[in-house]
Amino acid sequence: MRALVLALPIICTAGLAQAQTYAPPGPGEPTRFAMGAGIGTTGLYIEGQFRVTSYISLRATYEKLDVEREQGVDDITYGGQLDSGVLGGFVQIHPAESSFFVSGGALFGERSVALSAQPSAPVSIGNQTFTPTQIGRLQGEADLGDRAVAVSTGWDSTFGRVRGLGWRVAAGVAVGPSPEIHMNSVGGTLSSDPILQSQLRIEEGRIEDEAQDYRIYPVVQVGLTWRF
Repeated sequence: MRALVLALPIICTAGLAQAQTYAPPGPGEPTRFAMGAGIGTTGLYIEGQFRVTSYISLRATYEKLDVEREQGVDDITYGGQLDSGVLGGFVQIHPAESSFFVSGGALFGERSVALSAQPSAPVSIGNQTFTPTQIGRLQGEADLGDRAVAVSTGWDSTFGRVRGLGWRVAAGVAVGPSPEIHMNSVGGTLSSDPILQSQLRIEEGRIEDEAQDYRIYPVVQVGLTWRF
């Protein structure tokens, strides 16, 4: 009993400290919420943040990227248009209660690349050579998957001592599933021919091998935030 009586002040003090830590903000005090926007290798993004403790914050994002580029596979040059709109959820840890952080989370949403090629000379598809008239136009899609895990590190001043404008700089990497390629011939004299179709399946495998590098992609972002 005596030990309990002696421990009561300590318990009460700890409980009071915890209550003060999680007390709602008073008039003029900053809240636990923030919004932000920025740009990076995953495109334009908007974000919302919630500060759990002085060490941990939760971050949700929507990231949008549309980009075009060309990629050569064997002797065929494919035009590709990436269309990506993904949602992200992350846990951000500040080891020293400072702006420095490490973060881990996931991205969810369809990411695909529309592929097209218009050969102007005989080209090899699979293990055979076909003329432009036989092929017509090659059209397809690279499915990059609907999920990816991401880790990053950087500096985020969002939850400083005062409300208002902050900044965020991050660098990391995201890893998605192996891409899946689907190709078809349109408008050629052999577009429906079983031989060309079988060679297209071989070509799909070669493109998938070339696309393995896109499983892992860098994530570099800079942005501004506003703490309410």
